[in-house]
Amino acid sequence: MKKYKNNLAGVYYITFGLIFAIVSFLRGYEMVQFLYDASAIILIIIGVIKIIIYLPISSFGNRSFILFDGILKVLIGVLMLCVQIGVVSTIIGIILIIEIIANAIISKKFVESLKKSVYGLIVGLLAIFIGFDGIAVLILRILSILAVVYGIVLLIIDTTNQNKKNKKLKNSTSEYVDASYEEVTSENAK
Repeated sequence: MKKYKNNLAGVYYITFGLIFAIVSFLRGYEMVQFLYDASAIILIIIGVIKIIIYLPISSFGNRSFILFDGILKVLIGVLMLCVQIGVVSTIIGIILIIEIIANAIISKKFVESLKKSVYGLIVGLLAIFIGFDGIAVLILRILSILAVVYGIVLLIIDTTNQNKKNKKLKNSTSEYVDASYEEVTSENAK
């Protein structure tokens, strides 16, 4: 499965990039609104799960930060559902981006943490620009096109790597060692 990871990721990015591109060109603002509402619901669910898991075992330290993170996600999700347009959505987007960057700074692997939270960064950007006419739709269109390009790049890189591996296998000569062995039994050992 590890062998096909880049292929699957490339197909995934191309598929969803094309879907988002087509829908955003046909129904741009409705798509942004749907993504915004769906993101709010997902944030609430993630926050509630974190609260349920970490409330009984929270103490000062890392676990209390995860509990605070869950509470903040629930509050941001509720605010996103209640107040959607204008200055409040911009503030929510800024808070969401700051939270994601803070989580990445706290984690031991900064770049990997940011890669895992690309979705949250996109939602934060959409929240910042949803109040401005057309900018959120433009960002969604650009991101969908970038997703398609990224998927194509992943497929090209994976194909190139597979071709290099196949070429190395064809060029390498295998040396076989012919070894004869004798079975040692208790009679032979004496």
